[in-house]
Amino acid sequence: MEVLGHRGSRTPGPENTLEAVDAALRAGADGVELDVRRSADGDLVCVHDARLPRLGGRAVIRRSTSELASRGIPLLTEMLDVWDGRGRLILEIKNQPGQPDFDAPRERTARALIELLRARGLPGSSVAGAHLDQATAPAPGAPSDVDPQLAQLAAGAPPGPGTPFANGALPANGAPSAPGSAGGPAGESSGSSSTGNPAPASRSVSGITVSSFDWFAIEAIRDAGLGVATAFLTMPRMSVSGGVAYARSAGHTELHAHVSAVLGVTDAVPRARRAGLRLVTWTVTDPATAIELRDAGVDGVICDDPVGVGQALRRP
Repeated sequence: MEVLGHRGSRTPGPENTLEAVDAALRAGADGVELDVRRSADGDLVCVHDARLPRLGGRAVIRRSTSELASRGIPLLTEMLDVWDGRGRLILEIKNQPGQPDFDAPRERTARALIELLRARGLPGSSVAGAHLDQATAPAPGAPSDVDPQLAQLAAGAPPGPGTPFANGALPANGAPSAPGSAGGPAGESSGSSSTGNPAPASRSVSGITVSSFDWFAIEAIRDAGLGVATAFLTMPRMSVSGGVAYARSAGHTELHAHVSAVLGVTDAVPRARRAGLRLVTWTVTDPATAIELRDAGVDGVICDDPVGVGQALRRP
């Protein structure tokens, strides 16, 4: 199972800094996850919150790149230099409703990221065995089979009045059934391993993956032809079955589910496996939880203390 540092690493931290990324990778983490936003100048910077006390409460999107740098917020280009191809890099595009930089479906952060990666000639992720068949992968720009309302809910958008999800509830299986699905999540197949459990998607991943709660953002990355894998990031209230339905239908490679949606849910890993998706969980805050997730067959954990989690997983 992959051990991925949350925001680089929050322990020792500080999060989303050059030091945190380098420390996690030097200590043997399989990769790191970083948050990506835009400055007032349109540059991509790495910071989690849309507003910070150290910025006087003003929004990141309204501060210049130089001012952000003076407050310890690095450019994504600096993070890429420190990462330097060591293991895996997950870039989470922050674009959530209610935040000052939210702009779906324009997706200026996603489009700036596309331009940056293309300019640097960076390769995407190599995910063996987790690619969709050409016959089932959506064409660039093609809509998914899953109702956009589902994806908006997963991104944290409030349901509109009169919608089926206006009370915050999802259908029993977590998502609308896609055409031809016999009531299960879209795109699931019946392939299994010799043990009777679904065969794992892939244990070998490198390069860059882009994730987001915002389905418009990851579809923009998907359609850009960069060779970069995409991951659908789901809120705690979103079931794995619902996430699988959208991610498979839209041609993404991974589902990044909240740990609460996976722990104790016996069909979570099998559903992802049958859909050909890797299942990564966020955020793991203690080694015991990481061990439980590994034993359940999860492909990766995004954790605050990648060093401590890695040590625990290596113990006999």
